[in-house]
Formats: sequence, structure tokens, C-alpha cells
Amino acid sequence: MPNTHPRLVIAGTHSGAGKTSVVTAALAALRARGVPLRPFKVGPDYIDPAFHAHVTGTPSRNLDSWLLDAPVLRGLFARAANGGLSLIEGVMGLFDGKGSGHEGSTAHVAEILDAPVVLVISAQGLSRSAAAMVAGYASFHPRVRVGGVIVNRVKSARQYGLIRDSVEKACAVPCLGYLPENPDFALQSRHLGLVPSQEVAELDAVVAHLALAAGETIDLDGLMALADGAPPLPAGELPRVEGSFPVRIGVARDSAFSFYYQDNFDLLQTLGAELVFFSPMRDRSLPDALHGLYLGGGFPEVFAQALAANGPMRSAIREAVSGGLPVYAECGGMAYLCVSLADAAGTVFPMAGVFPHRAVMTGKLQRFGYAEAEFCRETVLGPAGTRVRTHEFHYSRIEPEDGTEGCYRMRKDGVTPWRGGLASGNVLAAYPHIHFYSNPSLPRNFLARCGAFKAGRP
Repeated sequence: MPNTHPRLVIAGTHSGAGKTSVVTAALAALRARGVPLRPFKVGPDYIDPAFHAHVTGTPSRNLDSWLLDAPVLRGLFARAANGGLSLIEGVMGLFDGKGSGHEGSTAHVAEILDAPVVLVISAQGLSRSAAAMVAGYASFHPRVRVGGVIVNRVKSARQYGLIRDSVEKACAVPCLGYLPENPDFALQSRHLGLVPSQEVAELDAVVAHLALAAGETIDLDGLMALADGAPPLPAGELPRVEGSFPVRIGVARDSAFSFYYQDNFDLLQTLGAELVFFSPMRDRSLPDALHGLYLGGGFPEVFAQALAANGPMRSAIREAVSGGLPVYAECGGMAYLCVSLADAAGTVFPMAGVFPHRAVMTGKLQRFGYAEAEFCRETVLGPAGTRVRTHEFHYSRIEPEDGTEGCYRMRKDGVTPWRGGLASGNVLAAYPHIHFYSNPSLPRNFLARCGAFKAGRP
């Protein structure tokens, strides 16, 4: 009987080992063969999934074992993975998770899904030492199975042969090929990770180079055999979410705002919402007949000039908010709702002006990592006391901070609790990113508020 959920995790020894290049190459080469693909990304990342989607034409979904309970994670995976070969790109190094623990790591997701792992190692400065590295990763956790190795940034076929022979002799783990060192394969980075796919010049040419290399130097048949050999997927369970809300939600989506979980969109649509995408950079007005707005994160600081130049859109959002339109904004979306945004050079650009605060880019990371949020007051997502697991990652800060009583009480291990978030009327804006399946009552509450607005109730 064929495997209904062929799957494998492609993990790295560390950040920068080349996971995204290898995954992009493998996806492109397998798609060229006509293999139906289902891409996934471990952790709270929005940029890598966009590369997956660009290559495969299929949405890539996040699998986060700290934000999501294991049965829910398995349920979401099973629903999206059915009918294709699933390639799951890891995050950071294989065993790096929340703090020094297992939770949230690529290894934890591999364990939850009972998926074999292909370990990506960098060949830079290595030959036989690669065997010691692989041996350590392969034996570190008894329920995480390293089933293969791909070597990245290889200088020559001879170097790969030395590494392959050393690894296979010492570890009994097969090497499944390599990618050569080639500047044409490089994916550029900036302050929040890789430069997003929609900004990469000649991305299709880069993908074509990677696909060609993968077809020549990666054992694609071996990858598929390893994925097909995964055991039956453990049972999952999705939470029962009741309610039907036939409302139209405007979703800001362009180069400035692209940080969304695909599962969030899916859940909103399951609850009856129609999602209407628009561009705060290019569109001169909001879509017609909206009952709510969803403004995700992204890079408004990079595109601040274009956002500021679109005065009609900024005015339309202010007017919609003053008319009571429910709004939920995360991170970069919150910056856009401030009165101004100062970029890294100190240039100040006018924004939508819903809040009298200023968003200011700084030269260092302000907050990074997982944290739990508790609502200090009623918001469009729920009543006071509501709790949800979240993730933050930002270089900006909101000013003034003094005298601003945040609507979230944030808690993180080893860190003094803090307050964050802005709320006024039907608007909630905050730095933390929320996966709606962490607490499905939140999107339901938001859509209920949008339904009340549609019905003319405050």
C-alpha cells in the first residue's frame, strides 16, 4: 500500500548551513519531474515559505511545536500534506528550540511527525571531521532519525568524495549528494533573515541554476525513497471551531506586508470570511464593503517612502477606523498604523496616523523569541484574561513608551514581564505574531466583531 504521507525534514547543523538553498533546489528539481509537492517550514518564519511557494506554486505552511500542541500540528500537517510529497525545511540547527529545550526545534517536529531527517552540512573547511559532526547529530536524540546527509558549498567532486566516504564508513548514514559552491546560488540576507522572494532580482534564474545542480548532484530518487519509507503518520486532531461569519476582511499584502501564516488565512475562511487582498503601497483606496482589516508584519521600513506617498490609502484607513471598522495589526502592521515611521537612517515618513505614536527603527534587535501574551483589557481578539502563545522579532520600537499602557502582559522565561500592544476602540495592534490555531477563539472573536460592524452594531 503506498504511503499516503511521504515526508522528510531537511535540517541544518546550524543557521547558515544552506537549508533554504538545498530545499529550494530539491523542490525545483522534483517539480521539474512532475512530483506533487507539499512544502512546510518549521518555526515562526514567513520568508522561507515564500520561496517554497514561488518554486512549487503551492502555499507553504508553518509547523511550530511551541505555538501548537502536537495533535494540532499533526492535524494541520495531515490536512495540507495529503496527496503529495512533503519537504519540511527546518529552523536554525536541528536541535535548536525554545531556550535550551527540545520544544520548538526541528528535531521536535520531526519526532511529532515521525519523519526522517536529511541533515545539511557545510563543506567549508571540512573533510573527515564531517563524520564526527554527523555522528553526533545522528546519535543525539533516540527518537530523531537522521536518514541521510546533503553536503552544501562543496569545492570539488573530490572533496565531496572524501566527506561521503568518511560519513558513510563511520556513521552508516548515506550521503544523498551535494550542492557545489557557486555564487549564483547565494540568497541575500538583511535584518530579519533572507531578503524576501518578491524582492530577489532574477529569482527564477537562481531557482533554475539550483534545479539544474540538484538534478546533477543530489540523489533525488534517494530523497523520494527516504520520504516514502516514513512510517504511518500518527493521528492528529484539529480543534472544533464553531460559527459562520459571512464577512469581508481586507488583508494588506504586498512587498511591505507579507508576514502571514497560511493556516491563519485558512481558519478565517473556514469560519466563513472572504479575504480581499489589497496593497497599501499601490492601491489608492480600500476594497469596497469591508467589515474588517488584517494588517500583517513585513518590511514597512524598507518601503516607507512608497507607503508615505500613498496619501489616499492612509486617509482611507484613518476614515475607516474612525467609522468603527475592526482592525487587527501585527508588528509591521502596527508600525503602519502609527503617526510616523523613522527608518534606520533617521528619515521620518508619515504613516496612517491611527495611533499618535511613532515607530522608530533602531540599530539592534529589540525583542526576539517566544512569549506568552495575556490580554489586560478587552480587544477585538478577546476579553481581558485571554492567553495565547506568540513570537516576536523586531528591530523597531514604539515611542513614546512612557505613559503608554500596553494591552498585552507579556511573559518570557528568564525575562522581566513587560507590557505591549496598542488598542483603541475596534483596533488592536501589537508586535507579537499569533498563530490562530494556538487559540482558535481569537479569530472567531475577531470575525464576530466584524459581523457586528456589518450589522450596524457597535
